[in-house]
Amino acid sequence: MFEQSQISDQTWQAYCQTIIQFHPQKASVEQRFNLRASEISGGDWVWGDSVSEVFVLSPGNPYSELLSDMENIQREAELVKLVKATGINFENCLGMSPDEEWIERSLLLWNVDEKLVRDWGNKFEQNAYFRLTPQTFEVISLVDSRHHNSGWQSQTIESDEFEEDYLGKW
Repeated sequence: MFEQSQISDQTWQAYCQTIIQFHPQKASVEQRFNLRASEISGGDWVWGDSVSEVFVLSPGNPYSELLSDMENIQREAELVKLVKATGINFENCLGMSPDEEWIERSLLLWNVDEKLVRDWGNKFEQNAYFRLTPQTFEVISLVDSRHHNSGWQSQTIESDEFEEDYLGKW
């Protein structure tokens, strides 16, 4: 067990600037989308009208304590097993700092109850999770009462240099 975190103001600000990068199932291999917090919302809600919210949760690096790649992969496999057992829709994604110095593999989940996301976040000893709607980008703390709410912007990135297993297949 890891000691529960007290999120520093600097770490919280980093969470609020996180870029969520993912590859939608229907997009070409060369295409990725970045979603980031913004004062004004804009961009395509790629999940369509049937999805009102998505969540982003990482099982890695509990309470921001760096683990080895192998330990994080084991934790990812455990979360994926739980998600698959519930039949919840998910895609692999990355959460990253704007300077890309911190990149963490995560899961993008939809058609899931937020209580379950919170429970999994607590089980995997996370400081926070993200909630996205067609209008909002939220960062929700699991260790204190902080809650960041803003709009979001999306950006399409195309490159023939993405690695084939960039986001992995579980």
